[in-house]
Amino acid sequence: MPAYNTAAFALFAALSSSLALAEPAGLPKEPLKEIPKQLEPWVPWVLHGAEAMRCPFLAGSTGGNEAGDGEVTTNCLWPSRMTVQVGDKSGTFEQQWRVFDARGGWAPLPGDEKAWPQDVRIDGVAAVISDHEGAPRVHVPAGEHRVSGGFAWSSQPEALQLPAQTGLLALTLRGKAVDIPEWDESGKLWLGKRVQVEDKPEEDRLVVNVVRRLDDEIPAVVTTQLQLAVSGKNREVVIGPALLPGFTATYLQSTLPVRLEADGRVRIQLRPGDWTVDLAARSSGPVAALSEPKVPAPWADETVWAFSADDELGQATIEGVPAVDPQQTRLPNEWKSLPAYRMRAGDTLKLVQGRRGDAEPPPDALSLQRELWLDSDGHGYTVHDQLAGELHKDWRLDATPQLELGRVAVAGRDQFITRVGTDGPIGVEIRQGELAVEADSRVEGDVDRLPAVGWRRDFKSVTEQLNLPPGWRLFHATGVDAVSQTWLSSWALVDICLLIIAALAAGKLFGWGQSAISARRPSWCGSARGPCW
Repeated sequence: MPAYNTAAFALFAALSSSLALAEPAGLPKEPLKEIPKQLEPWVPWVLHGAEAMRCPFLAGSTGGNEAGDGEVTTNCLWPSRMTVQVGDKSGTFEQQWRVFDARGGWAPLPGDEKAWPQDVRIDGVAAVISDHEGAPRVHVPAGEHRVSGGFAWSSQPEALQLPAQTGLLALTLRGKAVDIPEWDESGKLWLGKRVQVEDKPEEDRLVVNVVRRLDDEIPAVVTTQLQLAVSGKNREVVIGPALLPGFTATYLQSTLPVRLEADGRVRIQLRPGDWTVDLAARSSGPVAALSEPKVPAPWADETVWAFSADDELGQATIEGVPAVDPQQTRLPNEWKSLPAYRMRAGDTLKLVQGRRGDAEPPPDALSLQRELWLDSDGHGYTVHDQLAGELHKDWRLDATPQLELGRVAVAGRDQFITRVGTDGPIGVEIRQGELAVEADSRVEGDVDRLPAVGWRRDFKSVTEQLNLPPGWRLFHATGVDAVSQTWLSSWALVDICLLIIAALAAGKLFGWGQSAISARRPSWCGSARGPCW
């Protein structure tokens, strides 16, 4: 490997590990301490095409999506409160953005084709507005920046489109603050008669209902859904921890701006309405019991767990917690077909394994395609086997003594050929249920008798093709269901009858020696040239 490639690889590994440990609060203000000073100038080159590594991401995820792209694996843009002022003839907006990606990111702007934003500025400097992904956006460089702009209209619109991922909003309508702005999940902010400016705003309330789903997989997966009922002003809260001890987050999604903190708590920008936050996590080891942690308010006093067992992996039951009727809970509809259990803070759910694996697996279903080449001296065969199918019981493939293995490849990768015991058969270990094996071997000795399979297995179908050297011809083969292109199979019954008559006639006329010579079947017998006499 060239020296510069080695250095680049070492730098990339060092940078990856340092970024994984970096706090996701913002861009580093100075070069990362873990990188040697001599390699610091190479950081941009190493990160070329992988700049999203600087973004906060869930442990175990490798995606690079910007905020608002749907499934959250990384969050390269984080918005602050948006300030919107609306008048009869014009309006303004302002928002702070934190961009983690060194390449920058596309920050969404309020407005649409009916009310397009104007005079957009980044930190007071004029910026170019682009129609990016069907909405007005502006490209913001890495770091923290203030984005501002305005609107102009002949009369105040009934509604104004906001970015769907907007969480916090301060709205001033015709000079008067609106404590509880009204906008829906699509981001449509209502400015007309639906807006009510109340002297006594609604009380800030947050009710958190928690449901979880345990999937008995390898590793075990727990999906936590936070069901939020929000009233009052839009605000930012931190609740939880929602992540169970010993689990690593793999998925986080919500319509609202949401972020998973290092301690397992969830940071959410709330606004009035009913919302859900989905968090999936995998266990870092075998799971025998799970406890519901004690979480401060507004966390629910009790949670409902749904359990999904995998019968192919084994039989498992839940003990230690009471079962409840899933139809009478707030479980998502797709979970209500599963058994459900109620847990309070401090309760422990025990996962009791009845067995692992399939106690009565189905029989193996294997097929063999074989091709043989006879040596020119007729003393042996070279064999190429292709084995396919499914293994359910034995995870080793052994050959019979007649087959001398030379090479075995599983799924295209060469394997060690081993022997079980001193006098045991030779073969290979199989670790995949879907069998895809190619083997090259030799059969020597009695070439008149061939093993039908050559493996210590039962096959549902076997197909073999025999290649003969020049001057050789297959007379006949027995012990097979169907055989083609043998010397004997090329004769029809009428051919044999006519041959016997011709041989007897020649013996009477010319002697029995000449009869044997005349019994030889011509090479054109049975062809288009004519009959066999």
